[in-house]
Amino acid sequence: MSLLSSDKARSILTSINSLAINSSDILNIEEVEGGVLNYVYRIETKKGLFFLKYFPIELKTSSLRDIKFDAHTRCAVEFNAINIFRSALGDDKNIIPPVLYRDPENNFLIIEGVDKIHLLHSEFANSRYAPWLLGKLGYTLGKMHENTKTENLPADIDMSNSDMLKTRIKIHFFDTEKLVDSKTAEIIHELGRNYLLKKEVLTQGDLASYNILIKDGDMHKFYIIDHECAHIGSYAFDLGILLSEYIVFMKNNPDKKEEMLNGLEMFRKNYFGQLSHIDKMKVEEEAAKFIGVELIYRTLSKHKYIYTDYVTNFSVREECKEAGVFLLNNDVTLKEALSSYL
Repeated sequence: MSLLSSDKARSILTSINSLAINSSDILNIEEVEGGVLNYVYRIETKKGLFFLKYFPIELKTSSLRDIKFDAHTRCAVEFNAINIFRSALGDDKNIIPPVLYRDPENNFLIIEGVDKIHLLHSEFANSRYAPWLLGKLGYTLGKMHENTKTENLPADIDMSNSDMLKTRIKIHFFDTEKLVDSKTAEIIHELGRNYLLKKEVLTQGDLASYNILIKDGDMHKFYIIDHECAHIGSYAFDLGILLSEYIVFMKNNPDKKEEMLNGLEMFRKNYFGQLSHIDKMKVEEEAAKFIGVELIYRTLSKHKYIYTDYVTNFSVREECKEAGVFLLNNDVTLKEALSSYL
């Protein structure tokens, strides 16, 4: 049973003076399915659409409740990350819906709603991938990273998110090393251990297909949501998560390989086109290895059906593992990883 009911969501929204919403203004309230940590309600009113995101002390999914993530910290990180990323995007800030109200004591946010949308994940599940989106994502992520380098971040806001980061490194890296041979396991372990020392840029932290929303019927609008995993880290983290999902899709739909590779190259060019004063080769090589880790994690870990439920052929999962192991054991650039070696 949800720790936040529809009636409670209604009560919260109507109690916020700045929104000036009465109970009679509310047309519909429904819980948004899919989240594993928090509760999100979609609230349709006569004055607009809102999302209420509640960060419970006890995580939403029972199997994860042995993991302790401070609710206040999760709420604060998401609030701050949204504001920082919106500022970084400038004229493109509405790709990230704004926070309209924050209650730091009760750990909830009211976020501006977006309607008539679907998940990028649902595109993958239906053997589609929205080709126009790849170039836009490259440009957007590059702009986010360029303007959130560590030296550009507000000095008075702590975005280390250390507890969340340590847990994610354990799950994505240290647990994944159990799925491969000993040599590859050592490489993964070293990547994870070294990542905890990275202090290059503010990463989005969970740039996965279920956190990218596409506007129905509009080839120009998309949104990035769920920023509570944001942390100070490296460029490669976001690249690994996002691009690995596209590569899994490509492996699952080999008839789309040629056009996918063209799209991925457009992503790469647009991404690096936004970045200045970085060691491009270093970022490319690290990103290729992070893609390797994520290919294995997203197709063979115990969480595989959260990310790649649409992959029904086990040989595709094995092929993704082989590609991941190759990328981890060889020094290749991101360009090479997205072309010759996949």
